[in-house]
Amino acid sequence: MSSWAPHLPSSLQPILQPFLPELRRRVPRPRPWLSPHDNGTDSVGSKRANVKCARASQKSPDDYHATLRALNSRGRKPRKSLGQHYMLNSEINDQLAGAANVGEGDVVLEIGPGTGSLTNVLISSGATVLAVEKDPYMAALVEERFADTGRLKVVEEDFVKCHIGSHISLLLESLRDSDPEYKFDVPRSSFFPQPNVDAAVVTFKLKKSADYPAVCSTKSFFSLVNSAFNGKRKMLRNTLQHICTPLEIETALQHTGLPATSRPEELTLDDFVKLHNLLVRP
Repeated sequence: MSSWAPHLPSSLQPILQPFLPELRRRVPRPRPWLSPHDNGTDSVGSKRANVKCARASQKSPDDYHATLRALNSRGRKPRKSLGQHYMLNSEINDQLAGAANVGEGDVVLEIGPGTGSLTNVLISSGATVLAVEKDPYMAALVEERFADTGRLKVVEEDFVKCHIGSHISLLLESLRDSDPEYKFDVPRSSFFPQPNVDAAVVTFKLKKSADYPAVCSTKSFFSLVNSAFNGKRKMLRNTLQHICTPLEIETALQHTGLPATSRPEELTLDDFVKLHNLLVRP
């Protein structure tokens, strides 16, 4: 752990920080090769063939049959209670890694690696993967599959219940300060079993300071925006009274080209910037 944790990108460290103590203190655990009710024989008593999951290699793409072999090697079936839908289309995984521009030295957080189809592409691209997997059987499978790569750390945990607290707000802040871009559709037929909906891949490109309209104070700008949305369906002349008088707010709105009865959801980013610069003095 100590060999790669210090090299996490600074933007990723706060989000992954809750998992680092777990990775440092982890000890080997019994591998659940078979289900608790499985004695290693089939219904007629003959020994089941030991089907191993292929090692990480781009030469053996993860398709329908490879996924079934991986599941059968652990005596597993997709569980609806865990929301398990396994990716069958290796080309989709290649497109995902390409859309994220994953390359040598990157660190990727993967939630629910399953049989490791996407993990395979990420590692082959040169990334180190921190995988969080709720299903102990899948955690053991993917951990064994990539054991020789030295590029995978597996945390057997339900990510929804992880105590990431306010750290997730950093991720949300990043999304707010970014431009979303639609990349491509992922048809439901790409999964096993098929879900009831299709999926889509969207990337978020972080903005730079130069991409934003200039404000005299970033802190006071976001404070004004937060205050504006604090009152449900209230007009700005009411929600911003702690900053200026209603008359001053109405005047600023009119100078911005907006009606005095404007509500926050009706304003664009540029509108908020103009309003802020009129109401808040440096």
